[in-house]
Amino acid sequence: MSYLKDFIPANYLIYKGKSEASAEAEAILPDYYPSVMRIIRTEAVPFIRSKTVYGEKLAVEGNVEFRVLYQSDKGDFNSFFYKAPFSHAIEIQNLQDASFTVDSNIEYKDIRALSPQKLSLRASVSLSAYAVRSENKEILSEDRETSGDVAVLSSEETFCREINRVSKLVRHSGDVSLEGKTPVDKILRYEIGFSNTEFKPMNKKTLIKSDMTMKILCINAESKKPILIEEKTVVSQLLDVDTVDDDSVAIISPKVADIRFDLKENSEGKVSGIEYNAEIDVTFSVFREQKFNVISDAFGVGKEIELGTEKVMSEKLSVQNQPILFEETVDIGQFSEICDVSVTPVLSDTRFDKESHVSEANGEFIVNVLFTDSDGELLSSEKKIPFSLRNETGASCSGVRQEIDVSLRDLSYDISDGKINCKIDCLISGIVFVAEEKEVITSLSETEAEGETDDSHLVLYYARKGERLWDIAKKYRTLPETILSANNLSENVLEEEKMLFITRYV
Repeated sequence: MSYLKDFIPANYLIYKGKSEASAEAEAILPDYYPSVMRIIRTEAVPFIRSKTVYGEKLAVEGNVEFRVLYQSDKGDFNSFFYKAPFSHAIEIQNLQDASFTVDSNIEYKDIRALSPQKLSLRASVSLSAYAVRSENKEILSEDRETSGDVAVLSSEETFCREINRVSKLVRHSGDVSLEGKTPVDKILRYEIGFSNTEFKPMNKKTLIKSDMTMKILCINAESKKPILIEEKTVVSQLLDVDTVDDDSVAIISPKVADIRFDLKENSEGKVSGIEYNAEIDVTFSVFREQKFNVISDAFGVGKEIELGTEKVMSEKLSVQNQPILFEETVDIGQFSEICDVSVTPVLSDTRFDKESHVSEANGEFIVNVLFTDSDGELLSSEKKIPFSLRNETGASCSGVRQEIDVSLRDLSYDISDGKINCKIDCLISGIVFVAEEKEVITSLSETEAEGETDDSHLVLYYARKGERLWDIAKKYRTLPETILSANNLSENVLEEEKMLFITRYV
């Protein structure tokens, strides 16, 4: 017999782990900032600016933005923003030519006033990384000539290959006009979200676009109460990526690498807008599913066969882009008025249970509530609410790897019985790879069996329901099609108990 050979993409998870980096600073408030009398609310938000490969090390650099809302010695409210750098090198063997992802979360933060004009800022950044390396594995694909002395079990399997991944830092700036709107005089916090990502081929390049929504919490210059300003803009960039064909799947992942907001004044000295300057890290990944005919088993009829085998993972990809609504109740105790509620979804880990064949993505919602008490004093409360996303993968699944993100689309709340009922509208986006371990034949050599003759014998075999015809044929060293023909069968797995006539050669 002669066999076709083929190359299949074999993906190997070479690293999955967590490590920590720290960001620390002692920040001195500028002279024009009022002195700190009481800290009301603190936040620490990590931004990854760069991911660089040096040999077998993945160097990650970024900033933690510390946000401090405080009451000054004059009794008014002010906010202070400060960025402190962090860096960390993750050791990963065989990192060259591998694709990788890195996400960051705040594990711990400590923000204290050392003096009325000096703050101590500390944060521990948890870095979650994984890397996948792809190789081309040579396998036997199918037989071109059937000689009748070797039985081959083949099947069509799906394998996934990443054919391109491009990351680019996109600079985007603009103004949020406040002309004719409620006057503001301070920025307290902000949050950024992306939606409606899309791409379009253009002359062997690809134009990517995404809506960027900015929600900026400010102080009303007249009432001195918080007011939320929402603005949408479009981020676009032309990438050096060739046209994506119909057999490919593309994923766009925009993330903020850095951003700054400043109040803009007109010629009269009044605040007329909010100026923003952002750097967006955009990753464009292209995957392709391909079907290959693979041989998973073989045996000889009147021949001895030596097989070379290797275990590989067949993979099917599933694009995730679905909204999901969480309803959570937050209890902060006694309050007079709710001034602001913010929710930040943080994905902490993904896992797969081999026994139940369920993949999980676990995380928590960080809920921050700004409120006044019965004395009219502005206070803040932070609550963490765990969440879990479960996905049934099927009984044949051997493993799952996930490149997914959970982002906030919208938030609404109402107050009932002294508690805050939140409706958290999230978007689950990214890609999930469902893998099944397969043992495939990589080589086959045939030698004549010693001491065998061409004598044939008839065997009566009582087959059980659910037995595979292949297993029976292999046991008695005869061809499966011979058993099918002799017993007038059409199925490869017996649907009922049956006495079989089997012709074998010894």
